[in-house]
Amino acid sequence: MSTSINTEEIKNQWIDQISHLIADIQRWAQTLGWSTRQIEKKLEEIEQGTYSVPALMTQKKTVKILLEPIARQAPGVDGVVDLYLLPEHLCTFLSFLPIR
Repeated sequence: MSTSINTEEIKNQWIDQISHLIADIQRWAQTLGWSTRQIEKKLEEIEQGTYSVPALMTQKKTVKILLEPIARQAPGVDGVVDLYLLPEHLCTFLSFLPIR
């Protein structure tokens, strides 16, 4: 029983950490003139089960940055959050440029 309580506490702390990180980044981005949108992402992990976490999309003109929580459980760390620069098709476009 204490294991499930501990697991639930760990999950709630993780969600709280993500929420604080997103709030900080959202505030910084808006100060710099970026629009922001918080979205929900479902995570599925062995110990914590399936649950929702916040993610953040920021945009200025055609540049987008996505902050995406990946997992609470990972070797040697307290969680994994990825940061993506979008659009990804920029790389695809560059691969079609002629070689000189």
